[in-house]
Amino acid sequence: MNFSQMLPDPFRDLEPFAAKYALPDRDSRFHHRVRCTMDQVRAFYDAVMPRAHAIVAYLDRVPLSQLPLSDHALLHLMLAYVDASRVVEVMGAPDVHFGFDAARMHIMDVAPL
Repeated sequence: MNFSQMLPDPFRDLEPFAAKYALPDRDSRFHHRVRCTMDQVRAFYDAVMPRAHAIVAYLDRVPLSQLPLSDHALLHLMLAYVDASRVVEVMGAPDVHFGFDAARMHIMDVAPL
């Protein structure tokens, strides 16, 4: 599914990031992140950070179990932002240095939307 041009109207300015970051599962988001450069992650973080509270407020208007499909791309974008924030604010790199090879990791979602 192509998530570009699928963000709700108030967040259309973030659509350039949707196709790359609004991926539907944790494994895809993780593997995309570790393949990015730090500059790419920083650009994504810088674009979403000032909008994060507005995005959460928008998504929080209904229980997650009732979130319309039309808003799932925004949710996935925000989940990617949470991972990017850890990279920018704590780790300083898209992947853990001297850690387990990311190519060998597979992250499973146990609670689908």
